[in-house]
Amino acid sequence: MKAIITVITMMTLYMPADAQHNSEGLVNGYLKIKDALIRSDSKQAATLSTSWLKVIEHEPAFKEKAGLIKAVSKITRTMDIKTQRAAFAEASLVLWPLIKNAHQGHTDMYYMYCPMKKTYWISAEPEIRNPYYGAAMLTCGNVADKKQH
Repeated sequence: MKAIITVITMMTLYMPADAQHNSEGLVNGYLKIKDALIRSDSKQAATLSTSWLKVIEHEPAFKEKAGLIKAVSKITRTMDIKTQRAAFAEASLVLWPLIKNAHQGHTDMYYMYCPMKKTYWISAEPEIRNPYYGAAMLTCGNVADKKQH
């Protein structure tokens, strides 16, 4: 939780005062869905996505907002884990620039790469826990980029 709060602080300090977001909700919502997908819990992923979508929709305008809403909406509309994971990949690609371009922060964030799916996800920990395959290939992947504090 400390890491999440630090990321939120980092993201908030980067954004202009009139465009600040509920960064805690953006990052925390994403990480919760990632964990549900790691457990292959499609029901929980859909439920969490519905909550996360509400947070995103209530945010002031930001460049990536429409793309993030589109990706997260796809997760909310299905219980099919493969479809959810594909939409999560889209959300990951949209969210990483927000995190990567933040100038402040006290925690590292990791941009992970899944060579089997040829896509990325974001983690607050350096350990590989692949949300695209769950237990079947939990440790498949590598750190592709890192946002250092």
